[in-house]
Amino acid sequence: MATVPQVLEEHGNADFASCVRGDAASSQQQLDEPDGLINGGNPSQEDQGGGSRAARIDSKADRPRSPPKLSDPGRSKNTNNNNNKNNKDNKAFLPAGPPPPSDASTSMTGDQLKQLRTTLGLWLTKLATFETINIVVDFRLWLDNTPLAEVEERLRDLILKDSDSAWALCGVEDDWCTCSSGQIRYGHPEKTWLNKNITPNERFQCKLSAFGKDVAVGTLKQCQCFTEMVKDPVQAAMKVVKETARSDSPSPGLWSSFSSSFGLASHAKKLAGGPSSTETPATSLRLAADLSDWIATTATGRELALLSWLRMWIDTSGQRGRISVKMSTHVGSMVAAKLAKCEDGSSPDLSLCPGYGQRACPAGCAGKRPLAAAQEAYERALAKVKRKDLCPPKQVTELLWSCDKAKSRMPKEGHPDEEAQGILDKSVETICEVDKLSNQMDIFLECGFIEQYLRWTTDDSEWIPEAYVSYVGGKRHSTYEWQATNLLRAVDAVSTRPIILVIFGDEFITPPSWLTMPNVIVMRMFPIIKGMSFNFNKMRSMIASRVRVGVQLDTDQLIAPGFDNMFAGTRREIHEFYPWIMMPVHWMSREGKKPEPYWEYAFRSWNGVRSMRWGHAHPTWSYWALPWLCDMTSERYRSTVRPGTELKVFDFSEARTKGLKHILDQGRSADRKAKTTAFMNEDEDMMNVALWRDTATKDWCKYDLEWGLFTDGRVLASTMYHDLKWYPDGLPIIFTSMHNTKAFESADALMSLLTGVIWSGRRRNAKPAAAIQDTALSVHEKKLHCEMTLQPSREDVLLLGAQIRHSNLVGREVVQVWGRGTSEIVTHEERQDLHLPLKLLSRRAT
Repeated sequence: MATVPQVLEEHGNADFASCVRGDAASSQQQLDEPDGLINGGNPSQEDQGGGSRAARIDSKADRPRSPPKLSDPGRSKNTNNNNNKNNKDNKAFLPAGPPPPSDASTSMTGDQLKQLRTTLGLWLTKLATFETINIVVDFRLWLDNTPLAEVEERLRDLILKDSDSAWALCGVEDDWCTCSSGQIRYGHPEKTWLNKNITPNERFQCKLSAFGKDVAVGTLKQCQCFTEMVKDPVQAAMKVVKETARSDSPSPGLWSSFSSSFGLASHAKKLAGGPSSTETPATSLRLAADLSDWIATTATGRELALLSWLRMWIDTSGQRGRISVKMSTHVGSMVAAKLAKCEDGSSPDLSLCPGYGQRACPAGCAGKRPLAAAQEAYERALAKVKRKDLCPPKQVTELLWSCDKAKSRMPKEGHPDEEAQGILDKSVETICEVDKLSNQMDIFLECGFIEQYLRWTTDDSEWIPEAYVSYVGGKRHSTYEWQATNLLRAVDAVSTRPIILVIFGDEFITPPSWLTMPNVIVMRMFPIIKGMSFNFNKMRSMIASRVRVGVQLDTDQLIAPGFDNMFAGTRREIHEFYPWIMMPVHWMSREGKKPEPYWEYAFRSWNGVRSMRWGHAHPTWSYWALPWLCDMTSERYRSTVRPGTELKVFDFSEARTKGLKHILDQGRSADRKAKTTAFMNEDEDMMNVALWRDTATKDWCKYDLEWGLFTDGRVLASTMYHDLKWYPDGLPIIFTSMHNTKAFESADALMSLLTGVIWSGRRRNAKPAAAIQDTALSVHEKKLHCEMTLQPSREDVLLLGAQIRHSNLVGREVVQVWGRGTSEIVTHEERQDLHLPLKLLSRRAT
């Protein structure tokens, strides 16, 4: 029977559930000290130069449950005067450079400067999201390479000309909030807004009925309050100090709506202390630590004032993606002449490089897009360039593998990967023998990621033992790029495995943040032929990436700690005697009849026997599944380029008894007609039908959940996603990954927060051993059964709690920690002693 997911407990707190308001003028501190310079005791530094997969069915159906509705969060009384008694700094004063427009005499004491350093450091290391950190990295680069007065002038221009900078997040749907100005707008940053005037400072519920029109159907709306934007960095710094002094949180407004909406309002304040360990698993967190050191030591007071202003802009508007693009574009234009140089001293074509001038790149220095440079890559492949000599200056791409063995980088004779390579070569024969398809398997390394590639391959074999694989294409700053960025950061933060991101076509430019992650490998492939959905690139990336064991992720997914267990589970379940992919069971059966759930989305393009319930197209595979995967892909290709022709495929009917090696020895003995049918329209449809044709019987528990379900447990039915045929008691559900994380800001905030909460000090980004023996999710044919046995720290239980499954132990509960998959047996009383910030509901599980 299905398990019941965790439920987050609502905790009221005014600082987190309502807007932090205050008149800009009243937030200034007028002190008795003379004008001067805030420099932290170092005045000499003052003037130094500074795309996912499209919905296969109606988009509403792909969102089975909206994010949780919120009740009145209430209010709490928290005060803290934050007096700094141990002042080691002499008094320091405001900048003597270009004077603020109205308060040039404003000054700051040493205690206040110290508090500002502390507050900004905590903001970056404990509360800022990954994208916020990325913005500050660009800001620091700007400061280091541009005169400070010019930075201030340009930053002022950016902030004051931003029409959204004066609108502060007040709450999400069904939140209660107050607005000092009385000017409220309701909607979504990526859609549109409806404006309304209310009584200033009156409690107001942000809900659809108050505005009368849904301007963003299917999306969690929010309310924003118009507030006078601070027009000066000095005011911003003083406001940061003042607001910190009256709160026990270093940034009371940053997580206000987000923490409330995820039931973490009171818990968010505990994050100011951070994880129990000083380890920083994610690249973004390491960058935040470096920035914090700069803030605490060498940043001048004037720089801190500008950073405070930037922070206020970010926290007020909440639109980090848009601000990031503005900052990156502006900073790049300011530093390009100084930083963007090729090794020979020439200037690159910056339109081909990540960012907007922050760095040179191979494509820019060569003046060629990655796939436009394919001919050079082919020539180097034929010359058998050694692995250590890959990607010299101005080399844009390197060919890794193709239909032409003479051009492919093959494992050395006798290496264990020679078996996998042999299976791959035989599997792609029916694709490679068609001239129109011969380049469809060519896969190139993007040379900006050569260090990451060398880290995960060896001279003896360039197969990667285990990896996540995703795919993307399209224009710069598209929704898919933002989704992919969140996915890569999630893997970088919580996984020990690499992720291979395959880009299709030449239009997409890799974002600069991707280059900083040591486990991200970017590859390129030619666009798919006309007449086929972009989503069939999923199969191409799985085949060509050459991983022994792979887990496919769409760009609109996030993973949690413990999800790496899928690799060991895949090794165990997909092997010589079960050579098929496995997918997580879908939340719809796609065969229900009225009045079953989602009966209107029944799949009617296949009349044969279904051997298992419909699966969601987020498959895992091993090299043993490549023959099946290539046969299916070849059938889809040929139905487009050679419709009506006969196609030879492998006969898998004896695979369970005689094994795949026997099947390969027999050759392609089965006939199939290459004919386009309705089930070939999309990748998920064809995968399911192809598995049914072979009577495959394994799929995974439902682990790719809608992100709203992580907090929606209080209203979930006990028979969630049930059907009358396969799972009448509901699906088995585990909370190890999220799907449909298309809203960049929400996903960025969620992943950033959970990374800080979950991290327990285990070192990340370590290269896995040759043989990985992790205990993993266990899936049995016909009947799914979930079990995860990683051991957590007690802090993990304290921080997150999780879903509970009752065992037959009277008076005891099995507490499964989200993201760790722990089965820890505790008594009811012991669980109460843990003081979990969650309500843990439970039900029996067979």
